[in-house]
Amino acid sequence: MDAAADILKEEFKEFKGCELHEIFYISDECSEEKRIELNEQGNSYAECMVFGTSFHTPKFSGQGLWDKDKEYTCWQWIFVKDVSGTWQLISYGHP
Repeated sequence: MDAAADILKEEFKEFKGCELHEIFYISDECSEEKRIELNEQGNSYAECMVFGTSFHTPKFSGQGLWDKDKEYTCWQWIFVKDVSGTWQLISYGHP
């Protein structure tokens, strides 16, 4: 779990001007449901973890990825682990 959280923190650095407030694990149930969904699409992931983050966006942003000066409270990050055992970030955004 720590390895995935470290990847998340590194990726969040690209959210220029945003202030990270919290990182949290959604749940075992949500993560397993997502793993099953992904595997039904032809993948073969051994594990999946879904994290949420809360953060505030800057008042002035040219990135256009989110609304300006807004608090996001459950921006999801989906990590998977295949047979190699390495966590990979495959998606993030609103659920």
